[in-house]
Amino acid sequence: MFSEKNRAPAWCDRILWRGDGIQQVEYRSHPKLNISDHKAVSSLFDSQIRVIDAVKYRKVHEDVMKKLDKLENEFLPQVMVDNTEVIFETVRYLESQTKDLIIANTGQVLTHLSSAVITLLTMLELAMRPWIPREIRDHF
Repeated sequence: MFSEKNRAPAWCDRILWRGDGIQQVEYRSHPKLNISDHKAVSSLFDSQIRVIDAVKYRKVHEDVMKKLDKLENEFLPQVMVDNTEVIFETVRYLESQTKDLIIANTGQVLTHLSSAVITLLTMLELAMRPWIPREIRDHF
């Protein structure tokens, strides 16, 4: 391993390698090549490489995405309203009227009234206030 100058091989006299699935099979020195004061070296490796089948990869990716999409859709909040319209009798000043509206959670996850439903209910409540000018109430 030492040269005639009795020194340890330099880094340029070595072949560095590292990794899983790779095995050094042969290491050679080439003393007849005198192009430098360093020894020419070569090595032979047996290497295991992973080949990805693009068709199989795409199929697995699509299957995973479909399953994730299905799970995501199953866990979306779902709400059912018993009537899509609420019809009041003739509305008169200072006469209250009530109608029941059933909002039910039909999904698999907890749900809250959305801000849109709350906004709608707030607007309806405000529209019935007697101190709001008629022209504004008519827009609701």
